[in-house]
Amino acid sequence: MCPKDYLNEQMKLLKQKELHQLRKEKEATLAKLNETKGQKKTWNEQRIPTQRYRHIFIKLSEKNTLLQEILTAERMNADDIQFCSECHVAIEKNGGCSHMQCKRCNFDFTWQTKQEPTQTVITPYLERNDSTKIESIKEELNKVAYLVDTSVEEKPKQHKDIPSDQAHEQEEQKDDDDLSILIDDESTIGSVILNRVITCPNEACRKTNVKVTQDNWMVCSACMEQFCFLCGSGVNGIKYFEKIC
Repeated sequence: MCPKDYLNEQMKLLKQKELHQLRKEKEATLAKLNETKGQKKTWNEQRIPTQRYRHIFIKLSEKNTLLQEILTAERMNADDIQFCSECHVAIEKNGGCSHMQCKRCNFDFTWQTKQEPTQTVITPYLERNDSTKIESIKEELNKVAYLVDTSVEEKPKQHKDIPSDQAHEQEEQKDDDDLSILIDDESTIGSVILNRVITCPNEACRKTNVKVTQDNWMVCSACMEQFCFLCGSGVNGIKYFEKIC
């Protein structure tokens, strides 16, 4: 083989070696990239279940009452109303110094000065008159809430001794009792409502309660069960919140 052919042959071998090396580096890079994607996917799959999705079912027949209670709670927050730490009656300060005395239990306490009241999506509705407050909130809620049939038993057949008009009224009432609305935290107004309402953890009760103050110590208005608004666990004294919530 002449020197020129030998040189050409060596150049070809060198070129092949470089291409082989580049191919190996490319395969290694792709393998690393796929491994990284797999790790990201695994992390996302683990992260999704930990994102707490909150929702609540409210009876259609109780919707107006609950919305009124929520509006009352929001108004009290906007008006800077505080509660007696002894008997928990609502107190509104009209002036004077920060020393207060509860007119109900004569308990002396210091008025806690706070900054501007928290503004929520419901706050603008508080400026409207009573006749339009509920309807305005209902319009917003109807855009994001879901109507759910919660009946688990067949409706009883009409009794022959019951007048037809009375039976029709009973059927309409039964329909309202069977229907609930599902409110979740995937909307702004839904999140605000869920920050105010909770279902009593007592299985024999399941009453929907509204948190009026910023206190997470709840007492069910129906069965008087004491529980934590954050976790739903039973509460026996204020020391519970010092250790857990």
